[in-house]
Amino acid sequence: MNDVALHDRFFKATLGRPDQLGAVLKAFLPPELAGPLDPASLVPLPTESVGEGLDSSLMDLAFSARFDGQDARIHLIVEHKSAPDPWVHVQLAHYLTGLWVRERKKGKPPSPLLPVVFYHGTRPWTLPQRLSEVLKPPAGLLSTTPDFSLPVIDAGRIDDDDIRRRLPDLQAILAMLSLKHIFEDAAVCLRLLLREIRDRNAPYGIIKPELDYVGGVHGLVRAQDMKRILDPIVKEEGMAQNIVDTWMEEWLQQGIQQGVQQGIRQEQDLVVRKLLERKMLPPDEIASLLEVAPEHVRQIAREIDPDS
Repeated sequence: MNDVALHDRFFKATLGRPDQLGAVLKAFLPPELAGPLDPASLVPLPTESVGEGLDSSLMDLAFSARFDGQDARIHLIVEHKSAPDPWVHVQLAHYLTGLWVRERKKGKPPSPLLPVVFYHGTRPWTLPQRLSEVLKPPAGLLSTTPDFSLPVIDAGRIDDDDIRRRLPDLQAILAMLSLKHIFEDAAVCLRLLLREIRDRNAPYGIIKPELDYVGGVHGLVRAQDMKRILDPIVKEEGMAQNIVDTWMEEWLQQGIQQGVQQGIRQEQDLVVRKLLERKMLPPDEIASLLEVAPEHVRQIAREIDPDS
């Protein structure tokens, strides 16, 4: 799995939860947007955006939400970025159009939309705020050019103490700090997380998602690699070695089990691919034979032959 996929997966699994995302948006969106937004009202929407004449695509997160106390709900789209993307305005315009087309097909009026970018790259986000600044139309076409403003939550420019003070939930704090510091040295990031746990007398197991994330991004896939970094931190910070060792053992066992399952899936996919390449059986029969989801087999078939 590449780093972009690791960042996306961690973001969606932690801050992508409606309760956590609502708290982050309320804390760090501009006041004119954060004030009217009801963070407790977020309801997940399907993230597949399909518009007429457009390819199917997956947006990171989409929710409906109450805004300004009105019964009418907005559609909130949150796109995660770990590096500046000059095409992000066009990407979000694609999503916005897809949601409107979906509503039209259901016979519903189009909903107001709020696109947001959550960014945690090492460089400050310096891309234009408005779509029109990207398109740069001649002055005479400015009034006819589609436009929207794109709020950006730039985690790297938020002080750690502000994160601790403005987020009420420890899990949200840990996730936010991990995303902000993930590109620093692994030991720096892990020390920061362990201090948060120690200072709050929280169970060490609560940072398993963060540990998996840091380990994945920094290539700490072997037990000895992680212990080599964690053992000095535990000693220097005065943490209970036996508690940390027990927690580490549990984490490593879970990682081994996940690795075994991943290995089985990889072997299974290899068999599926060989059967498809040799045209020995149709996809649905392969799925039945190997007890694999038919859509997964069809996806591999499309990778082999996009016209299939």
